[in-house]
Amino acid sequence: ENDASVSFSKIADKVGVTHNTITNRFKTLIEANAIHSMFPQISNALLGLEWHMVFFRLDFPNDKKEREFLTYLFTDPYIVYYRKMLGNYNYKITIWSKNTLHLNKIILGLRERFGEIIDEYESLIIFDQHAVSKISDVIKTEGKF
Repeated sequence: ENDASVSFSKIADKVGVTHNTITNRFKTLIEANAIHSMFPQISNALLGLEWHMVFFRLDFPNDKKEREFLTYLFTDPYIVYYRKMLGNYNYKITIWSKNTLHLNKIILGLRERFGEIIDEYESLIIFDQHAVSKISDVIKTEGKF
């Protein structure tokens, strides 16, 4: 099922258990930290936006500058996700832009504000995303849920 709005009752009917069983199993998964968060999977293409990942190698002189950088990311409505990483690049930022010129404007804003800490960056456009496996397939295979 790819519908995030599907009710527990519908899931219960589909797998042949009660609504309470589904509710309790869901709560158990959350309490066991098997589910950390839930979020919508939004189609940027249907919104008329391009999906870009921008990898940065940043050198923060102090924690205050890093907090300032993160605050900036949160204030830009087109920067929808970030991840701190280890490796050649230490930050990955997901940007949904109207077009390439808009992407350039967003990156230019980052470079103007934080040029002294940006050692290097690389951007990639994402054309499509495919799941490697669905949790429902894993559940069916392992007989758990």
